[in-house]
Amino acid sequence: MYIRKISKEIKAYLSILENNFECPIYFVLGNHDFYAGSIADVRASVKKLVQNSKRLYWMDIEGIVKLSSKTCIIGHSDGPMEDSETRNQVLISTIITLSVSSMASV
Repeated sequence: MYIRKISKEIKAYLSILENNFECPIYFVLGNHDFYAGSIADVRASVKKLVQNSKRLYWMDIEGIVKLSSKTCIIGHSDGPMEDSETRNQVLISTIITLSVSSMASV
């Protein structure tokens, strides 16, 4: 069973968006963006990417973004948000294991 290592690809996906659009890109991460990777490493990598970007805005860092006097963007990343890296790795590994087991029985 092949599970994509999205955690290793997220920077490339965001860079493709940044290089192909000339507008601000506001985003959050979903639980799938952490699959097959360390949550702390993914967060650190994405944080570094947006700090060096002119168009990428990670909502976890941005908070509330005012677009007009009546409109704003609010968002935060999905997935396990625990402080303990070990617990996060266990949760992500459990999700992947359960998914593979479920697919194998189909």
